[in-house]
Amino acid sequence: MTIGICNQQLLFVRINNLSNFQFDNHLTLESSASDLEICAMQCEIESTCLSVQYNSSTNECVLLRTVHYSSLKAVQVDGWNYFVRTGGRCQEGFSDARTLNICFTFVGKHKVSEGRKECSIRNSSIIALRSNEEEDLLERLMFSLFDNSSKSFANKPYIQGRWNGSHWVLDDGKPIEYNIEWTPRTDLSEANYNDNLRYFPGRNKIGFCNGNLIRPIFCTYDII
Repeated sequence: MTIGICNQQLLFVRINNLSNFQFDNHLTLESSASDLEICAMQCEIESTCLSVQYNSSTNECVLLRTVHYSSLKAVQVDGWNYFVRTGGRCQEGFSDARTLNICFTFVGKHKVSEGRKECSIRNSSIIALRSNEEEDLLERLMFSLFDNSSKSFANKPYIQGRWNGSHWVLDDGKPIEYNIEWTPRTDLSEANYNDNLRYFPGRNKIGFCNGNLIRPIFCTYDII
């Protein structure tokens, strides 16, 4: 099922396997709505809204600042349906990050080499942090997936970034301009210049890591 707004492109897609669950985190707005279309329009007004939940029995509308990929952080309650905003700009399986002009999706937990392959077959790349807004998006997505009070390395996603001997670069070799205070890797030998980066949600922390560990992978591509 999809929701169209004012006969424009289809903007929201229902995620059937998350029906009858109610999420309770990352709300931007909660209000009553006379119908599902008005609920969707409220999401359009809120620039950080990425998905909505609607209960047709009670006309409850919940706007969410993240995209949920499981019911891990939900309560089982009959009557709720969950819709993800697509905007019509992203290929199937990807969500629209709206003002960031990127499309994103979660592809599971992998080694960094496997994650790059998963993104490549989807014509995308592992998520890169290029702005405060992109970092905020990744943090919101991570908190919707995991209990981040856990210290487990498995909850810390890979991000683009490697040390080329003189500075940090993205996968395409372009210098990383965001967070330029990252510490130069003076402790790396030539053989280890392809060190990998991971993000620690909730602590504004980027760290070095072993690419053979299994970590969350988000794939993204720019909307041109």
